[in-house]
Formats: sequence, C-alpha cells, structure tokens
Amino acid sequence: MIFKLYILLCGLGILIACNSDHQPSLTGSYKSRSYNIIQRAYFQIVSKTLFTQGEGLSLKGDSTFTFSTCGNVITGIWSASADTLNLFCKTNTHKNDSINKVRPPTCGTEPIKMYIDDHGGLTEEVDSNGPHSKGLQVITYLVKNK
Repeated sequence: MIFKLYILLCGLGILIACNSDHQPSLTGSYKSRSYNIIQRAYFQIVSKTLFTQGEGLSLKGDSTFTFSTCGNVITGIWSASADTLNLFCKTNTHKNDSINKVRPPTCGTEPIKMYIDDHGGLTEEVDSNGPHSKGLQVITYLVKNK
C-alpha cells in the first residue's frame, strides 16, 4: 500500500514539474531584440515587416510597469493571463518635453497586448494601415535581460 502511494505521489510530482503551462516569472527588465542589417533588410523587403529597436519594459512585482519606446514613456499596471500580457496605461509622456506642451499623448481605452512565447519573449504586433505605412506590419519583440 505504501509503495502504491509512493508511486502515485512521484507520478503527480513529475506531472506538476513537467506542466507545459508553467510560465517563469514575468517580472524583470526586457529590451528589444537586436537584428543585423541582413535580417532587417529581409524583414522589410520580403516579409513587409518592421521591427522596433531600442525599446525597454520593466515589469515590477507590485504589478506596475514602465514601457519606454523611442519617443514615449508609458507607465501603468500590468496583468497576465494564459499567453497574453496586458499593459494598462496610466501615464503616457513624450521623451521630448516640448512636444508634451503642444500635443500631449493619451493612453487610449484598450490595453497594450503582448503575447508571451515559450521562451519568455514578449511580442506586440501592430498593423499599420495609415497613408504612409505602405502596408508594413510593425512588430515589437522584447527579450528578458539576464
């Protein structure tokens, strides 16, 4: 009887340890993935995709975040469910303070959605349909700092 209980507990422990839904802690600092010139040319010419550079994201344990893009700093509250990270904006400011006085940015009503991949990377995809976008898709891919 004890042997059966031992086997059952070992099996349960293995199932829990191998659970594919387990996600590592999301808290920490992330930065844009780097691409060489050949990769950037391929993405733009062949796949009609642009990747952002120089972005950073800090997710804190108290569920606050700071998302820094090339032109803005966004702060707020984050939450995660399944494979999605939601960033709820509370403040959005331009890095160039003179623009804040002329045309202050807004947060909008919808959260910024990033998808969590199997390696802990975060991806945000934006389809650019504006008059100057030329049908390109813009992707932000952030990797966790080690």
